Amino acid sequence: MLRHLKGKSVVILIDNDNPGREYGEYLARTIHDTAKNVKVILLPGLEEKGDVVDWAKISSSNDGAKLREIIAAAPLWRPSEEAGAEETTAETPAKKRMKRAESAELLLSLAMELPLYVDNECCVYTLSPDHQMLRVENTESLLTWRFHEIAGGYPSADSLKGVIRLLVAKGRVQGEHVTLFTRIGQGLQYMTSESR
Repeated sequence: MLRHLKGKSVVILIDNDNPGREYGEYLARTIHDTAKNVKVILLPGLEEKGDVVDWAKISSSNDGAKLREIIAAAPLWRPSEEAGAEETTAETPAKKRMKRAESAELLLSLAMELPLYVDNECCVYTLSPDHQMLRVENTESLLTWRFHEIAGGYPSADSLKGVIRLLVAKGRVQGEHVTLFTRIGQGLQYMTSESR
């Protein structure tokens, strides 16, 4: 997912609450080395928990032109030295949410790397490590292993279910259409494909 931001100017409009500020800071840290530059902006006049939609409702003058002015005047985000340092304090609920968000983002990026194929019956497939067609619904073990190789832990069951549902949807819309053939030989059953 980060590859889409390479060399781009990125603006993060944060919500006016602690989780919004923390998540904005997390996003900025995550994309800082990939993007051309990053700006993290708290829009003026927001009430607690307010966001860009609320800002637009405050005044009829809060329009696209004013937003562009605010963005142009905002300083570039720079990582603080403390952000990279190990923290020894207990995990707060906000830090736990950020860790879950980081895990979900990693899982999503791993899933989006999988090639997707769809057959005439709208079943979605990907390739297993041994290059056999594998139904996307059966990729839980594959995604869990890849996640473990990188993060050393395991993704949550809810994250896995959500990513698999997303892969099915993406495959049905963007997957390469293939015709699948089932071959049976020497007690083994496997599928091969032919692109259309």
